[in-house]
Amino acid sequence: MKRFMAFLIAAILLLAVTAGCHKDENTMPEPTPLELPARASYVIDQSNSFGFNLFRDVALEEEGTNLMLSPLSASVALTMLLNGCEGNTYSQIGEMLGYSGLTQAEINESYRSLVSQLLTVDPEVDLALGNAVWYRAGFNVKAPGPGSLKRTTPP
Repeated sequence: MKRFMAFLIAAILLLAVTAGCHKDENTMPEPTPLELPARASYVIDQSNSFGFNLFRDVALEEEGTNLMLSPLSASVALTMLLNGCEGNTYSQIGEMLGYSGLTQAEINESYRSLVSQLLTVDPEVDLALGNAVWYRAGFNVKAPGPGSLKRTTPP
């Protein structure tokens, strides 16, 4: 009788374990891989470095307080601003963002591709980015160049 009970308990445990191994219908779908332009990995690495440095510097300045900061939003806003700069201002902002050696078109194409894919990569996630560059009325702003960042909305 003891053998039968041991066998019965082992069989029940085996059934319980195998029943728990079936594929759950609520499992997460596989992530969609991003397809980015050639220089995008470099731009993303530089943006990440900028973001970590920005967060560190702000956190040190605001030590002891709660902090909410979007490094991606700051990087996108400064990259938008970069499109309207030239000369020393362009060099300084580009260097701060880590874009030395990249053309404006490479930077813009990398961000355009990244942002559009982030907005649509997972239908279960709502992501919205909102940035704007404001200037004084009457201020002469040069026309955007080819490949400049423009307002995009998700499809």
